[in-house]
Amino acid sequence: MNKPIVSPLMTEGEAAAWLQTSPATLRRWRSKGQGPAWSKPCGVRYRLEDLEEYVRSKTVTPKAQEPHQAKKWGHASEALKKAAATWKLPAKGVSRAA
Repeated sequence: MNKPIVSPLMTEGEAAAWLQTSPATLRRWRSKGQGPAWSKPCGVRYRLEDLEEYVRSKTVTPKAQEPHQAKKWGHASEALKKAAATWKLPAKGVSRAA
């Protein structure tokens, strides 16, 4: 009977390297019930599929900017430019006395 191919288990250090984080971060996540799924057959181990799923679950896709938002920020930008024009900055080479 053919058994399904299961991905090899990674150690904590290997999983941390794959995720580009530290083993301490993985330990902290486990203690808080966060992070990728793990098992403890002979020490803490991670499956590649679980690491990939964790990364997929944390992927953020930015939404397209709404036209009214662009206009709103445009007004804020203009107000900031007007305010900046009134700011008085010290001349170059002149230090402020405390």
